[in-house]
Amino acid sequence: MDAWTDATIPVLSRVAERPYGHITYKDLAEELQRTTGYRTRTLLGNWIGRVLEPVIGSCLDQGLPPLTSLVVHTSTGDVGDGYHNPQHPYRSLSGDRLEAVAAADRLACYRFFCPDLPADAEPRPTSLHSEIEESRRRSAAATRPERQVCDQCFMEVPRTGVCDNCG
Repeated sequence: MDAWTDATIPVLSRVAERPYGHITYKDLAEELQRTTGYRTRTLLGNWIGRVLEPVIGSCLDQGLPPLTSLVVHTSTGDVGDGYHNPQHPYRSLSGDRLEAVAAADRLACYRFFCPDLPADAEPRPTSLHSEIEESRRRSAAATRPERQVCDQCFMEVPRTGVCDNCG
């Protein structure tokens, strides 16, 4: 576990070198296992949080921004239990407020590590989060077309326009 924790800051520092970069928990786990040579078959959720937990303390000790803000869920693009902000007690934030704080922390990471970051850069959700939200909006907009109902039996009429029950 210590080898993975030690390898985390260099991996996340490289992620922060890209403007608005992020890494999923799954990709971080794969990179840590590849980098250290230590592998596990344990479910990701059972160990990655314990790897990330001491990272925030190391970041503070080294004068680094909160690098754990760069690690997000594949399914949402949002931070998870591995993210800790030193100014807020653990689990005191949730939802949009948590994501806003994480976005500000990610911006601090980019400002520290990324020389190409525009001076007017602002905190924003990860590109993965934005893609997922856009996909959800498109899915919701693609609603099922309204179907015709028979005046006699009130059953849905097939696309032929002729009621199967009443003919």
